[in-house]
Amino acid sequence: MKVKVKRKYVATTPRIDEMVAELQEEKGFKSFNEVVQWAIMEAHSKTFKDYVMVRKLQAGKTPEEKAETLIRVQEIKKQKEEDALMAIAMELNGIVSGPSGDKRVKYFTYDKSNRYEQEVPLEMMSPELVQAQYFPDKETILQRQKEGKVNYSE
Repeated sequence: MKVKVKRKYVATTPRIDEMVAELQEEKGFKSFNEVVQWAIMEAHSKTFKDYVMVRKLQAGKTPEEKAETLIRVQEIKKQKEEDALMAIAMELNGIVSGPSGDKRVKYFTYDKSNRYEQEVPLEMMSPELVQAQYFPDKETILQRQKEGKVNYSE
């Protein structure tokens, strides 16, 4: 199969030329085009990780098998995302409740003398919530709790 080659022109700077020369020496490329093609493939594989994984999984399969593989990969990705959100909920000492698709997390936030109950959809969990759980900081709040300076009423 003959591939139609398109010529494209790239403006470079002395620094880009230097970087290309370093890559040619390190990777054993013979031309500027080989370096550019390699760089594009590397950038693409890092940007679209799922694309590369699906392409490898689908090699030599029928269209039905490809569709099943794609669905399975999407389910795995969704499960990983939910696991990450559940890990954040656990870090907050939160209680997860509700049916699948509408899970909510109840947890407490603390300041120097009060405790506040928060309820957030699982999809809204983020690392920033963990950082904001204790104000001014976790050590101060825990120290005040040990000293008995706070009495949280339920």
